[in-house]
Amino acid sequence: MMPRTVLKVRKDQFNGRRYYEDQRTGVKYRRLVGGIAWPFGSDDGACVVLAESYNPDFETQRQKVFRLEEFVSPDINTMLKWVHACQTDIYVVDWITPRESLYMELLHQYNDDLARLRRPTISAYSPPQWD
Repeated sequence: MMPRTVLKVRKDQFNGRRYYEDQRTGVKYRRLVGGIAWPFGSDDGACVVLAESYNPDFETQRQKVFRLEEFVSPDINTMLKWVHACQTDIYVVDWITPRESLYMELLHQYNDDLARLRRPTISAYSPPQWD
């Protein structure tokens, strides 16, 4: 259940920008984001961690996006534990999910429990242009 990716936070010595380096592959990423899709009916919920390449692709001059981790479960508590592990173990700070979902109440309760233990809480935001 724990994330397999091992990232280390680094600082670019030329421009001072923070980046993340995969300790197994050496690949550098400039941004990380997580996504949460809540269970619906008989469908399981899913969580994913995406990373944007540090440098643009040589041919296209565009950033590449990589799927670092994913997790599927019908159980909300198990999903939230995995999300929290990603947040603390591989530095995923921002999670995108529809905030009007009824499951957000469970996320708020989970965050309350984390706050009582003085642990970092999960930050969730609605997807861009979500109206």
